[in-house]
Amino acid sequence: MPIKGAHSHEGGLRLVINSVASAAAKYGLAIEPLLSLSIDFYVRIFIRVTKSPADVKFLAGKTMLVYGCDTGCGAWHTQMLGRNTRQTGKGPPNNPPFKHGIALAPSTDHTCEHCNSKMHVAGPMWAGPILNRAFVEKILDDAKHADQEIYQTLPRLEGMLDTALNELAVLPEPYNGTASNQNDTTTTELLPKTPPETLDTHPFFFIPSALAKVLHCVAPPEAAVKGALRHAGYRATRSHCKPGSIKTDAPWSVIWEVMREWVRQKAPVKEGALREGSPGWWIMRKAREIGEVGGEGGGTVEGMVAGTGEVGAEPDAAMGAEETPKDVKLMKVIFDEALGRDKPGKKKLVRYQANPRENWGPMTRAKGNA
Repeated sequence: MPIKGAHSHEGGLRLVINSVASAAAKYGLAIEPLLSLSIDFYVRIFIRVTKSPADVKFLAGKTMLVYGCDTGCGAWHTQMLGRNTRQTGKGPPNNPPFKHGIALAPSTDHTCEHCNSKMHVAGPMWAGPILNRAFVEKILDDAKHADQEIYQTLPRLEGMLDTALNELAVLPEPYNGTASNQNDTTTTELLPKTPPETLDTHPFFFIPSALAKVLHCVAPPEAAVKGALRHAGYRATRSHCKPGSIKTDAPWSVIWEVMREWVRQKAPVKEGALREGSPGWWIMRKAREIGEVGGEGGGTVEGMVAGTGEVGAEPDAAMGAEETPKDVKLMKVIFDEALGRDKPGKKKLVRYQANPRENWGPMTRAKGNA
């Protein structure tokens, strides 16, 4: 079942990888995605396959369903099918065994905690990393010595691979993909193996302009949102799938708090723009009140519209609008665009491609004569 929304391209990658992993597991084969890319209108995935029944046991703990608020605000929650727990105190001290069990459920309610819309199920999907850092770095190194006349798309190759490599930045330590953090288990001398228990705990990405559409406000710059997340102590980078995308380890409660603060500080919503009961209306009901951290002008939906600063009643939890946790409501949000800008490298890269000609790509399906 595919997931809907701006992040559907990464969802497609993870659906395909899970399908391969499930088919391989029947024969005692374990897989590791070396490079997974959403390119134009198709996907391209490079996978290493090894005979390892022991690694196959990790598959359930790396398979997930996704609850998506596809008709509302676009938030999502992941639901693992299994879990791999390291048994500390047993076996060798430097390599304790794992226990493979069943995950707890559910991870969220049937309605979205942010906008009160219905959540829909997608999956099953691959929940591990979708690329191997050593493999991508080797390709990039080889590209430096490639013949430009033979490989005429080198600028595109380098830009896309470098962007995809940056996605590993949101993985938690010690599994952020750096060579020093990978274990010593290898299948070749040149290509380290990603530990089989590694999870990508922050899959998918969001696009600020899509969130602004939910709130009916002016879209914030990408650098401003990333700067606010980084100032709050979270990691934020881009996805190779789409321009303007942001991958982060911040939870959705923080992301929506940043967007509410954008409305309060920078771009008040026009009077009457948010219809009562709409996803944006539910989200803005959790806005800050006057006197809370961040300055004046907070409050409910009415307090965010046209900068009136009026404070209304608190959200009614019985109606599905849960109160935002105090630590999130009191988080200081600073839209530091300088902090949000990624440092330019020595070489200017073409990260996102423009269509080579008008109406390029897969055309609409042919229609028969009536």
